[in-house]
Amino acid sequence: GMADNWNRHQGIRVLVRGPKGQENSLLDVEYTPDPVTFEWEGEVNTCDQIINLAYYEPFGGVSDFNLVGNPFPAAINLRNIGRTAQVGTSYWVWLPRESNVGVSGRGGRYINTPFTAGTDEAILPIGGAFFVRAGAAGQSLTIRETDKTNANEPLQSVAGTTLRRDTDVKSLYGSNSLQLSLSSSEDEWDRVLVFFDESATSTVEQADGTKLVNPEVNLFTVSEDDFALSIDSRPYQEAEGAETNTNRIPLHILSPARAYTLSLPDFDLEEGRTLRLYDLFTEEYITLQKGTTYDFEVTDDPRTKGHRFDIVMGIEVITSIHPSNHRFQAYLLPNPAQEQVRI
Repeated sequence: GMADNWNRHQGIRVLVRGPKGQENSLLDVEYTPDPVTFEWEGEVNTCDQIINLAYYEPFGGVSDFNLVGNPFPAAINLRNIGRTAQVGTSYWVWLPRESNVGVSGRGGRYINTPFTAGTDEAILPIGGAFFVRAGAAGQSLTIRETDKTNANEPLQSVAGTTLRRDTDVKSLYGSNSLQLSLSSSEDEWDRVLVFFDESATSTVEQADGTKLVNPEVNLFTVSEDDFALSIDSRPYQEAEGAETNTNRIPLHILSPARAYTLSLPDFDLEEGRTLRLYDLFTEEYITLQKGTTYDFEVTDDPRTKGHRFDIVMGIEVITSIHPSNHRFQAYLLPNPAQEQVRI
């Protein structure tokens, strides 16, 4: 049992290593925790729950992340819970890993999803919690009795998608949006959502989602002011003539050595707009559209990870040799040459 109670509506982080006395649970070795049952008691919350969010400035910075617990002894649908104006537009949940594929055995990942986009069902189970950000002091959430659900697939639908979803909908996240999903075999590791909005900026703002670090594999874009993002809302900026940095979205991967697949289960782009994925390691361009997949490998070579990709808006016309991204290439015909050559 817990030595102390915790505050009403407050989430807590619980690390499960198996039931008391399980073999190897206290050793630094890989093992699979046996099932554990949590029991708690207290007065049941009834009626709509107003949850006041914390926002303060310690040591000159800002603390605005709140871990909010499910206030009801029932699963709830997070999709349309009440939010005051300056609450962040998305939430984060922790998805535990169901397989043992992870190299380090630590598994699991954070998933960042807009409140009002994705599937109609974003189920948080009994005893579950989620992160949300407060954009100012005095902000709150309202979780209503009508947000309760009897859905029996907790956490599976919070991600808003599956890797190989069979649907005619271009994107569950609306027009001018895309989802880049990172997987190996049938195992999804991480994902990034990008929204193209002409009222947005390329720097961090309320519609963006900060990247929370997973223990093993991380995929994220980088804003113009150098913040890692799991949800990136920015304007579509096509290059004017020669390539520029303003029409490229840096896409980073931090990972142990492994073969991966990038896929686009969601893609809906305004007509006349073009997106391509540029692999900085192989110097290859891949046109992006719904269902596109791209296989690549992370190795011990540091060039295969970190800032591995760019999402390129528009078709670039190279008018000069770029010193860092493009090398001069000469082709000799015939090869080997005897009397005459053509370059």
